[in-house]
Amino acid sequence: SAEQNYGITSFVYSRRRPFNPERLLKVTLLLPAKADGAPGQAAGSWDFPVGTDVESTDVEMDPGAPMKAVIRSKGFVWVSNLHRALRYWSHAGHHFELRTLGLWWAATMPRNWPQEGNPESEEVASIIGDFDTGPDPSLLWGDRRQEIVFIGVGMQREKIEALLDECLLSDEEMVEYRQQIESTGYKDYVGIDPSTGKLTSL
Repeated sequence: SAEQNYGITSFVYSRRRPFNPERLLKVTLLLPAKADGAPGQAAGSWDFPVGTDVESTDVEMDPGAPMKAVIRSKGFVWVSNLHRALRYWSHAGHHFELRTLGLWWAATMPRNWPQEGNPESEEVASIIGDFDTGPDPSLLWGDRRQEIVFIGVGMQREKIEALLDECLLSDEEMVEYRQQIESTGYKDYVGIDPSTGKLTSL
């Protein structure tokens, strides 16, 4: 196997909490990816709050850092300054990008879902499977999540996950995040009824 012959392994980083964009940027700069020109240019298309200084990272840029063992990574990312937008993380070799892929399904009108959200559809059932179905409906965030697959040689999973966990909003930041969303009056179009597991309009 590839793992036996080359030490190649993979794992999925999965969390139900958004990343702080500034902290996330600092960690992505640890990836073995080229940033042509000024530091952080690989992420130059990101939308960051005013005042973010890409070059003033205090993350240790050690060539032996855990992220250096990653040779390929991809997946879906939830960033706190873009509540409705799903970001796609793509890294292969020396190339890295984090771009807007579209809206989270929770933020998408049912009529724009496959087959208009017909629950009998296998595709819709698969989408529903990505929704958070925790016990408290007031804390649900739809299908927003971190879901990134990492492939590498001799990876230290716990250290990579620890780096990414540091980018997640703290409990205090989550309270502020929720208050900010509520202050705008924004509500998702759909959610999942935790008692039935079925799609419901909000």
